[in-house]
Amino acid sequence: MNSSTDTLRRYAYHLMSLASLGQFILVIAALLIATALAEGVPIATYFTNARWEAWAADVRPVTHGYAFAFILMTWAPITLGQMWVLLQLRRLASSLYRQETLSSEVAMRFKSLADALPMSIVLAGFGPTLISGLLGLSVPPLALEFGGLYVGAIAFLALRAVAMLIARAAEVADENRGFV
Repeated sequence: MNSSTDTLRRYAYHLMSLASLGQFILVIAALLIATALAEGVPIATYFTNARWEAWAADVRPVTHGYAFAFILMTWAPITLGQMWVLLQLRRLASSLYRQETLSSEVAMRFKSLADALPMSIVLAGFGPTLISGLLGLSVPPLALEFGGLYVGAIAFLALRAVAMLIARAAEVADENRGFV
């Protein structure tokens, strides 16, 4: 192997580790944020925004002591969307680490990561509202903001383009291997 391949494999290994660490931190953070919102601890505003704190203050009396469970269920779509993106990122890194860089599997993993972004945005934006409605709670603030949508759309298109380029390069590489 050459040094650029070794460097790519090393980066992919570190990316796998960081994605796994991110998933662990997301779960812990979701539990801590739900606890802070349920108990009315002001630190929750640092991690969310004041609108979520106001929503939690409305929810606490209605849930009759089960505020943590209701808030956690409402916060879950946001966490699940973020976890899905990190899972796809970890799978991509694993493919980059274990496979040839120009392979159909790596292209498929880039496409899966790109496809996870819109799903994450939809889950974060509308999931809490749907869950709250099903639970009979007031509607929480939307987690959608223009900046997030704009960056998400750009990342989606860029990752899809990379996936298409890698798929095409893998086809060409396979054809060239056939000539040798």
